[in-house]
Amino acid sequence: MLGIIPLLTASLAWSGAVADAVHASWELRSNRLATEAPTIPDWAYDHAEEGKVAAGLSVEEHQPVAKAWGVAIFDLPIEAVWMAVNDEEAFPTVSKVTVSQVIEGDRRRTGRLVFGYMPISVPFVKDRWWMVSVRHNGEMYAASGGVLWEKAWTDATDRSRLDGKSVATYADAGQSLGFSHGSWLLHRLDDDRTLAEYFVWTDIGGSLPSGPISRFAKGAVRHQVVAIRCLAEQRQGDSRDAWLRPDQQPL
Repeated sequence: MLGIIPLLTASLAWSGAVADAVHASWELRSNRLATEAPTIPDWAYDHAEEGKVAAGLSVEEHQPVAKAWGVAIFDLPIEAVWMAVNDEEAFPTVSKVTVSQVIEGDRRRTGRLVFGYMPISVPFVKDRWWMVSVRHNGEMYAASGGVLWEKAWTDATDRSRLDGKSVATYADAGQSLGFSHGSWLLHRLDDDRTLAEYFVWTDIGGSLPSGPISRFAKGAVRHQVVAIRCLAEQRQGDSRDAWLRPDQQPL
């Protein structure tokens, strides 16, 4: 069995086209934490190989809110990208989110609670805030031989958990999202290239219609993917001390 793992890892990491590597990992991907993640079409991986950020919407029956997804290949080691996607408190430096703070748990470990706040540039519409529970997929990481790294979050909005915390003022000034779920799935292609798949499923809440808001989501996803690329480039030369892999072992 130990002799099979390197062969499996090599197959997952690279077997020609990026779409082929994704197909080879499908069985392992069935163990994702983000069980509601949409299936991304092969053309998106082809576009990513061309250096583009591919994005799309998945509209599902009986779901008023579309799921938005984005795919890109970063010419960066997976460790740098992992540090970027897990550095929520740095998100305001590269994205439209103005507040992003870990309010419970260790900011680099699985199981943490994150508060976020973003202004809405629409007259007479309150800004939005949210709370999500963030987890790492150690099981899939181990089964893939370190090729697949997943961070996933589920909605955990509860105003009472903000009592006594500095971010409570933001919550009181804005309105909570209806819900927010999503994930980053990183696939190690080789030591210096990482396939990044991002998806987010969010109900904006309030009186704003979900349909039109969903259509703006593709642009927002592209922006977030580019933001993470920028942050990962900054993290590439940083110390990995205190950072953890999906299995919670030192990076």
